[in-house]
Amino acid sequence: MTTSSRHFLYPASRQFPFDEVCEQIVRSLQARNWKVPGFAVKFHDYGSGAQKLRIVSSIKSDQLDVVIKFGRTQGLLPGGRWNDTAAVDDIQLAKRRLRVYESSASTYYIYVGTAWERDRLTGWTSPNARLMKEPRLCVKYSGRSYGNRSVPTLTFEQDGREYGPEGDDPRSYDTAKVMEEFRLYLHDVVLPSIEAYPGAEVVESNAPEPPIPLPEGVGPFFTYGEGMDGYRITTGKKDRDALALADQYGLQGSGWRLVPVDVKCGPDLPELAFDGFLWCGTTPNMPGEHSRWSENVLIKVTPKDARGISVADHAAVASNGLAGRTTASWRRCRPCSR
Repeated sequence: MTTSSRHFLYPASRQFPFDEVCEQIVRSLQARNWKVPGFAVKFHDYGSGAQKLRIVSSIKSDQLDVVIKFGRTQGLLPGGRWNDTAAVDDIQLAKRRLRVYESSASTYYIYVGTAWERDRLTGWTSPNARLMKEPRLCVKYSGRSYGNRSVPTLTFEQDGREYGPEGDDPRSYDTAKVMEEFRLYLHDVVLPSIEAYPGAEVVESNAPEPPIPLPEGVGPFFTYGEGMDGYRITTGKKDRDALALADQYGLQGSGWRLVPVDVKCGPDLPELAFDGFLWCGTTPNMPGEHSRWSENVLIKVTPKDARGISVADHAAVASNGLAGRTTASWRRCRPCSR
């Protein structure tokens, strides 16, 4: 199967007041080849087969104390397999954070701790903080939705899992005012800070990067898949056009992670440790032929590109305790392309 360039998706939704300026921010950064002093941009690639997609996953500026994250669904893409998830869903400013959802619901967090410079780096909006007996760092206000409209007020919901307002802390916030506050900061502060730098003379294309060959002697690998995986792969080898664009692929990550997302193993663990992988071994241990309906089909994997492949030493998974095992295992895990 051929390698195609990734289709870049922009924040096109206008569901919330700040959606438009978030698209302007993305396009302004792109016009500068994503290289603006003081800003860090991360991307997320997804999709499958000939339908490969890319979005901006986050934009961060420590100087401006802003983090913008993207991932809200804004429509189903042609083919019916993948959603367009390029819309903003999470904005963090100094001591406040706003999360919004496709349903038009929203969640607003206010920082009430005493060491912001420390806490902003360590997840101050940790869920179920009171239930988990963690320090009181924020108060969470929620606004449910009715139809496609947000409720006019963001309120604290007492359920025993989160810390509530104390003393003179507000009991509620006006939804429209909160969203306008975020929009104004993005429009009046963040966007001009990007536009202050000249655009690139040549904007980089979205052409696919050349593959990185695997080191000699590495591979093939073996993994298990469902019966339909075997059927799809066999069909694609015979006639690729018999498959939908999104189905023209081999296998993709199953969601198994080296470190569970709900485990805290220290700030030295990169995001890759929490990503889902397609786990493979170096030797087959189950014979069999591809069957359309059976599960646990043995599939041979011969990678053509070392990017995205890591080698984990599972002998490190010997310590007691989940956090200890996963941390040790990750520290012996290295990208194959390095």
